[in-house]
Amino acid sequence: MFSSEEILSSIHRAAPIAIGVIVDSRLKTVNAQMCKMLGYFEEELLRQNFSMLFETQEEYERAIKEKHTTMDVEGIGTVETQWQTKDGRLLDILLRSTPTDGVDIKNGLTFTATDITKQKESQRETAKIISSLGNVIADRTRWLNENNLKLHREIDKRNDIEKKLRASKKELEKTVKQLKQTQARIIQSEKMASIGQLAAGVAHEINNPTAFVSSNLNTMAQYHEDIYRLLTQYEKTLHLLTDACDLSVLPRKVAAAIAETNQVCDEIDLEFIRTDCPELIAESRDGAERIRKIVADLKDFAHPGDQRCIETDINQGLDSTINIVWNEIKYKSQLTKDYGELPSVWCYSQQINQVFMNVLINAAQAIEKDGLIQVRTRHVKDDVMIQISDNGRGIAEEIKSQIFDPFFTTKEIGAGTGLGLSMSYSIIEKHNGRIEVQSTVGEGTTFTIHLPAAANECDNELNAAISTEPA
Repeated sequence: MFSSEEILSSIHRAAPIAIGVIVDSRLKTVNAQMCKMLGYFEEELLRQNFSMLFETQEEYERAIKEKHTTMDVEGIGTVETQWQTKDGRLLDILLRSTPTDGVDIKNGLTFTATDITKQKESQRETAKIISSLGNVIADRTRWLNENNLKLHREIDKRNDIEKKLRASKKELEKTVKQLKQTQARIIQSEKMASIGQLAAGVAHEINNPTAFVSSNLNTMAQYHEDIYRLLTQYEKTLHLLTDACDLSVLPRKVAAAIAETNQVCDEIDLEFIRTDCPELIAESRDGAERIRKIVADLKDFAHPGDQRCIETDINQGLDSTINIVWNEIKYKSQLTKDYGELPSVWCYSQQINQVFMNVLINAAQAIEKDGLIQVRTRHVKDDVMIQISDNGRGIAEEIKSQIFDPFFTTKEIGAGTGLGLSMSYSIIEKHNGRIEVQSTVGEGTTFTIHLPAAANECDNELNAAISTEPA
């Protein structure tokens, strides 16, 4: 049978992360992984001031202060910082520590340090990609606005011709309208293609670290089960030995080892660790699964895939879209959902989700802070009804009739193209549905979308209309 010291020593040696103990701000023990990580020999680290691992004294003091703050609240101090290796490289480190005796940090502090440099580099690379995406979108927006101005000049020119050629007025108006609609479809199609390509790259970059984090969490859960199965067997053996023998007749070293083992179990609160570890692993796995879901939804928007008219769950489509635009909403507004039981709707689901996205983003942009967005669905007679409401600035009565016109926008130059609601109106109309708006300045806006709840499939007219006109 192994002693507790042997087991703990083997864990200390085999741990894939750095482990050490600090007493009076000096390193008392370090494991092999820590030496390997930093490039030092053990004797070079022992009895050295803990601050030697940090690039600057300021970073050391910041990390210690933040770690103590979380330790006071949670019992375990956690902080992200940087350590400097012997050869001068900087490593991103996740540092976790707790009092060695479980009570007072003055008696010693046990810490673990995980090298998260690769994850941080991945995050920084993702940030660069997102920044690049923003630059491309900004360039595309400027290009759109320039073409928008050119188009308006062309319309003005055609209006002058219309005044001179009154006999051709109706034909000219029809031509201008068709030109605007065609231009809007082309611009929107190019814009979505650019966003889709870049979003797919971002999704791919996020997927890679998420995949190995999820895999590691699954492995960690299996290791946890094995370790605690071993601990359970060890406790059972220890209790049998204690019950079966009078400690006073056992060899002194054996009795002392049993007493010390029981003391260590009490000090580290083994029962709490036994119950808390599975919860921590489960929470981490839930977080990784949420990242995976967001990436999957992002890919759906980046790669629409099957462009056939299919049977669609509208509530699920709303959830997927909300997941994508959540970053636009969460900092300025709360969002509530009130979903009814809905029949399936035959539609082009990616296009309908695009409508939801346009309306939700408009709702978020109408709110400055501390707002509320409400999403509600109901089955009303032969229709599925979707309502999206906000308590933002509202729409003035004099422009309410223009909000679905191509290129009409109240935003500043470069902030919007005026195509979102126009294309949304076109998509809903081609699905034989309708979109309505109610708004009061200073109180908010409600968009109501009605889609026919068809029993089997899209009719031929809908198939022909949408398949020939991309949104």
